Amino acid sequence: MIDSIKEKTHNYKISVIVPIYKVEDYLERCVDSIINQSYKNLEIILVDDGSPDNCSEICDRYAKLDSRIKVIHQKNGGLSCARNSGLRIATGDFISLVDSDDYINSNMYADLIEQIIVHKADIAMCDCEYVYEKDTLVKVNEKPDSLEVSVLDGKKAQYMAFRDDISRIVFNVAWNKLYRKELFQNISYPEGRIHEDEARTHQLMYNASKIVYLKYPYYYYFQRKDSIVGMRISKKNLQLLEAYADKLKFYREKKENKLWKMEVSHSMHMVCYQQKLFDDEKMSIDIIREAQGKILLKEIKRYESISDLSIALKFEIILFVLFPKMYYKVWKMRKG
Repeated sequence: MIDSIKEKTHNYKISVIVPIYKVEDYLERCVDSIINQSYKNLEIILVDDGSPDNCSEICDRYAKLDSRIKVIHQKNGGLSCARNSGLRIATGDFISLVDSDDYINSNMYADLIEQIIVHKADIAMCDCEYVYEKDTLVKVNEKPDSLEVSVLDGKKAQYMAFRDDISRIVFNVAWNKLYRKELFQNISYPEGRIHEDEARTHQLMYNASKIVYLKYPYYYYFQRKDSIVGMRISKKNLQLLEAYADKLKFYREKKENKLWKMEVSHSMHMVCYQQKLFDDEKMSIDIIREAQGKILLKEIKRYESISDLSIALKFEIILFVLFPKMYYKVWKMRKG
């Protein structure tokens, strides 16, 4: 039975999309981890997003070595633009998105797609492991002694993201998942913005009838100081607020009132958290007056269309909307 399932999985092609920009020191490690997968039916799309270093030459060299590799060279448009370019030419049955400074376990696709077939799921996802400059590749071929698998529907997966900070990463990022291609039929990543994962992953997961979650870190999430995540606070970080606005609008339109209420609480607190980071850096930025803050505020003001708001949450929202500076002071007091 198991052998027949494994044989059947190889009938499916996986399109692996890798956006590439200024990662010449890490690109070979990433691509090697993909081409050395135990699952071989891959289409590997390397999107050179106008990288000014040697990434373009590295991509072309790999394309000559492996017929499964396709290379797109384009003007720099950002991570979302690169992902969308890859999605447009992908011919696989499933889609995977891998960031070019990260790398993956050699058994990742074999195990993910096997669980998709077994459970007739639309998405398979896994845990990630943070890795640093000093870390080696010794774990890349390891397999779990026993695999814990959870089966969720798309709505339940939304709630899982609110459990804790780790869950929020695992359930919101794009790169630790394998998606049926059909899920992207009417969804693309917002170009010209960062934090694009937070803006779209919830939609992809919500539209999935079934999701399998493999509780093993097949994905190695590299931490470097010059990455988007590793950089110090800047006005670019405000783009996260647009992602929150996208989620609130989505939940409101789907009439998922409970999810909207959970997300609005998180969003308001994150505004305060970002404001504190700016204040600590002595940056004279009032988030609510910035364009992204106004976008989020406009969506939060739609709270009257949400049913069953508790008195406490309604009061909190009104305080945030009408007196954001006072709300921020109260937040700081509560955080000690």
